[in-house]
Parts: sequence; C-alpha cells; structure tokens
Amino acid sequence: MQIKEGGQAHLGEILRLTSRGRAALDAGDGPAALEALQRKHNLVRKSFGDDHPSTGASWVDLGRAYELAGEFDEARAAFEEAQRINQSCGLHPHQLTLLEDGLKKVNARRGHTFAVEMISKAQIERLRGEGDDAELMRACAQDEQADLLMRSGRFAEALPLALDSLAIFERRAPNGVDEGICCRYLMIIHRGLGNLAVAAEFGRRGAACLANARPGSESAITLADELAVTLTLLAVERGDPLLASEALNLSVGALELAEAKLGEKHKASLRIRSNRAEMASRLSHLCANALRAAPQGEASSVEVEVALPTRLFISHRYSDSCSRNALLKALPSYVHPVVFEPVSVSISEFVSEKLISGVLGADGLVAIDSEESNASFWTAFERDLAMRNGKPLFAFDPKSDELRRHSVELAQLMVAHCWHPDDRTDVDRVIQYLADERGFDVFGDVKRWWRRRQTASIWGLPASRRDQALLVLRSLGANYLVFASQAFLEDKLLVKHAAEQLAGYPESTLLCWLDDPSSVDEPPVPFREADGARVVTFSRRPSSRDFRVTEIDDLMVRLYWLTHQRRATKAQSL
Repeated sequence: MQIKEGGQAHLGEILRLTSRGRAALDAGDGPAALEALQRKHNLVRKSFGDDHPSTGASWVDLGRAYELAGEFDEARAAFEEAQRINQSCGLHPHQLTLLEDGLKKVNARRGHTFAVEMISKAQIERLRGEGDDAELMRACAQDEQADLLMRSGRFAEALPLALDSLAIFERRAPNGVDEGICCRYLMIIHRGLGNLAVAAEFGRRGAACLANARPGSESAITLADELAVTLTLLAVERGDPLLASEALNLSVGALELAEAKLGEKHKASLRIRSNRAEMASRLSHLCANALRAAPQGEASSVEVEVALPTRLFISHRYSDSCSRNALLKALPSYVHPVVFEPVSVSISEFVSEKLISGVLGADGLVAIDSEESNASFWTAFERDLAMRNGKPLFAFDPKSDELRRHSVELAQLMVAHCWHPDDRTDVDRVIQYLADERGFDVFGDVKRWWRRRQTASIWGLPASRRDQALLVLRSLGANYLVFASQAFLEDKLLVKHAAEQLAGYPESTLLCWLDDPSSVDEPPVPFREADGARVVTFSRRPSSRDFRVTEIDDLMVRLYWLTHQRRATKAQSL
C-alpha cells in the first residue's frame, strides 16, 4: 500500500508530532498527547488514506491519548478503527500489543470484564506463537489475566498462569519488579485457595524482590501490607504469637513508610490503616502489641476517611443520573469507576454474562443510597452478588455527599427441583454450580449429595411429604425449579405434578428446558403457556463439553428475580 499523492510532504511533520505525542503519553500528559496526536492523525489520513497500517497505528496512538485524557468513548471508537484496519491488512506486533492493551482498558472501564478476558486470552496465544522474543511480554499478559481471574474469585484458573509467568521472570529477569509482582499475585491466589503457608512464602519472596528492585515504592509498600494480612490469617490459623507479632510489625512499618513517602491520605495509607485495625482485632488474643497497633488518638481521625478500592462498580438506577454524577464527582482521583450501560431488555431476554463479570471483576461496589436507585431490581441484584462474593461494599448518600462502608441483607436463595432420572448428569451440574458458586441453598443439603454421589429431589418423596415439603419451602421463600426434557414429558406423573405447580404457583415456579422445546413432542398447555420470564431454555445440555456456565448464571438471575418480585409484592401489601 503506497503513500498517497502529495503525502510525502507531510512525513517530516508526522514524525515530529508522533515523537511529541508519544513523549506526552509516557509523561502521563493526556491533553498534550491528544493535541499532538490529533494533528498527526489528520496528516496521516491525508497521506496514507483510511485503510493503511500507518493509519491503524495512528488510531492506536490516538486511542491511548483519549484514554489518558479520560475520554473513554472516543478511545474505544479509535481502538475499534485500529482493530478494523488490523483485520484487513495487519499492524506491527508492537502496535497490536498496544491496541490489545488499550481495548482491555476501555472495556474494563465499562465493566465488560468478559471482553477483557477474551482479548487477554487471544493476546496470550498470539504472543505464545511469537516464541522466545515475546516471552516476557507474554508473561506480563498472563500476570494481568491472573489478576483479572483473582478479582473474580477464580483462583484455581489463575494459578497455572501465574506459575508459568514466574518461571519466565526467574529465567529472563530474576529478582526484578515483575518477579516481585508475580509473587504478590501468587500470594493472593494461594490465600484465596486456603494455602496460607504457601501464600506467606510467596509474599516474603515478592517483598524481597521489590525491596531489591524498587525499595520504598508504592508497589513494595502495598505488598508489605498484603503480606501482613496473609501472616495475620496464618497466625490465627496456627495460634502463633510470633507470626502475629511479625504481621503487626510489618503493618506498622508499611504504614510509616506510606505516610512518609505517599502522604496520610494516599490510598495506600488509608488501606493499610483500615487493614491494621482489622488485624489488631483478630490478633488481640495472640499478641499484647495488637491493641497498641490499632489506630488511636490523633491518627484515628484519618481512619474515618473511607479507603476505597481502585476499580469500583457503581450500582445505581440509570434514571438516577444526578446522584450518579454527584458520586463520580466525590470519588478520589485514584478510583476507576465502573459504570455499566443500562439494561434495556426484559428479564426474559437478559444475558447475564456482562453484568456478572462486571461486578465480580471489580474490586468493590458502591451503592447509591437513594429512593430511586434502591427500588431497582438490578441494583438489588448487583449489591447482593457483590456481598455474596466477598466484595467490599460502600454506600453514597447523594443528599450529604457522604461515602461510608455498607452492607446489605443477603437474599435467602433457596431452590427445590424436579427432574427425570435420565437427566441426572445435566441436573447435577446445574445444581452443583448454583450451590457451590452462587450461594444457593438447595433442598436436601447439596454438598452432602456430592459426597454421597447422589442427588435428592422433591419428586423422590412420597406425595404427602412432597406437598408438605413444598409448602414449607415456599413459605420460607424457596423457588421450585422444573427441569423439562423429552424424557420428562414421557413420564405422565411427572408432567401432571409439574403442570400443577406451573399453573398453581407461577410466582415461585421456574421451567428450565434441558432440550429445545421445539424439538420435543407437543408439551402440555401449562408448559406452553408459562410466562416467558419464568422459562429458561439452555442452548445445549449442561453435561456437554461446549456448554457455558454463563447459561446457569442466566438461570440464577431469573431465580433471583422471582425472589425479588415476591419480596416486592409482600412489601407493597404491608
């Protein structure tokens, strides 16, 4: 692809503006970068046209400038143009890496963690194909992917990625910053997996790397604080006063260094102070120094300022825009707010993957405490999901502009189920996921079922006990899940029972098709006429290799919606 006629005259100015714009990017000066790179981009398009690799590289630079300047919609549009050009004629590998990194950043800002994960996986495989020359870049990309998985609580998936990255850093850049940060990730992963002793060893190793490569840096201070938290948990587990004393001393040192280097109100200082108060409470029975380590006197005035997470999901009703804007203005500059796009479809059309990955991929959630936002089903779901998965919760009062720590009363998610024995493998996978991954209480204590390798079902009870059990469970707020299939429809007693439930208790009965309804024999009328909001159809059998668990999350959202609808109806009747 050749330069356009007359374009040669602009090359000198293009090179000058590129150099100036990229220097501003490196310096973190968004406005200066944007000014230079916008001018350069106009000249590039005049010189090379809209479909040249040089234009694609210019879109990448411009997207990075928009992102740095906080203009995220414009950044996303620029990166998407670069992606279009890359698909047609290819970009230089370095520019392609910058493009992938840019797309990950703008998608993370929108709460599209699922998209970040897909881009990251593709990037890792591309870099793997480039061999040894791209090995360090691949290790860094794998570390980022491990961090994303950790924040979503997927520690087992993160572990092999981080271990592979560590082996590369040990070989290519030993005892450096990257090795230290990778050890930090491995500490958090093993802590999440309950391997506290292994976590502590990785934490100590990472601290040594950062003390050697970047002493007194924010990353070294943060790792010291997280190591103190890990040692606290290990001390409590073992009842070890020496570990307790080590944890407290490490925390005290980290706080002193943070306040001296970064300032009392820096995010690291606030978080260390908050963690230290929790540590003092946990270790008071093991170490006499614990109470002295708790924030006291003048220092405690800093503690009242909330230490917010970096990636903060904003839970609000989209019509409540004034409250949202007030919150965004009140947030500290270090917070990256995740503002999810409005849910504009009905519950029967909603696909859960984006929203769930957005909440779980954030470091915490802030709820707008207003009458309008509090009344929304989606905000109730987001807050419950975050708290159920151990995310820090905060609330913002738009009347006083106050940010405070927050908690919500978790919904009682109970489910009983009815199924045909031929569908046992599929039903087991669904029920196990709801119980183990999404916190549902399933009739019969599902965890005991897995150990005994059998599954209980309401249908397995004698008729009198079954009806009595359903009555009691529904009075407690349980939903009844009917797993329908061709085999199910061929069992007249099962069909009669399920039809009675669908017709008599539509507010608490959900029909879940394991087979495509259009492929089975004519279903009975109550099956055909069930409200679409109370019907879920899997695209394939849950036991199949290509089944995606996100479809079970769609089912989970629907079950939560049924529970929320009944609670709202009950509240209105009081």
